[in-house]
Amino acid sequence: MDEEERDEEESLEEFICSFDFTEEEMMAVRDELDSYRTIPGSNLAKYIRRVAVTIEEDDRPAFLKGIMVGAAIRLAADRDRG
Repeated sequence: MDEEERDEEESLEEFICSFDFTEEEMMAVRDELDSYRTIPGSNLAKYIRRVAVTIEEDDRPAFLKGIMVGAAIRLAADRDRG
């Protein structure tokens, strides 16, 4: 990870913590989300599908909202980088 990526990661952490999430909560979720990389032959899309099928019907809208917010943040970050 280069210096620019570290700065972006720190900015994201500050942004998330500004909503009263703790650093511990954020790191636990990050570790869980990164776990797909340890599964041979897996990628992010496969991991999301695997998680989606385990979510109860009532929780699916919240999960989808999280994915959409994450994608929107990523698109905005990419635009800001130029």
